[in-house]
Amino acid sequence: MYLEKQYNTYSAVLKIPKELRAYFGKRAFKQSLKTSDKAIANAQAGPLVLKWKAEIETARGNPHQALEEYLATAKADLKELQSKINTASESPSADHDLSNLRETQDAIEGVVSDAILSAKGVADS
Repeated sequence: MYLEKQYNTYSAVLKIPKELRAYFGKRAFKQSLKTSDKAIANAQAGPLVLKWKAEIETARGNPHQALEEYLATAKADLKELQSKINTASESPSADHDLSNLRETQDAIEGVVSDAILSAKGVADS
């Protein structure tokens, strides 16, 4: 996915297209995920990358064009996450991982909801 590991900690990273770097004032979006576990990092990176891709499309002036791709990616991420939740729920020692995965699932669902509302012109209250 969009991961970078530095000093045993993963970060989510998405390069910004050259034509938009001046607009954003940077070459890439990057945020520490504060975990050394790759599976958790992948799950946490999903919502961030979706949000960043939406920001890029908005900057291009095409906020609705990418919605279908955005939702397809989110659906795939949620399916993968549900599989990890099912696996973690079968192991009594995985309570912490299960909690993190469920939080990530909620975050992805929130980002998707925000994207749909934004595309329909409904403001967040």
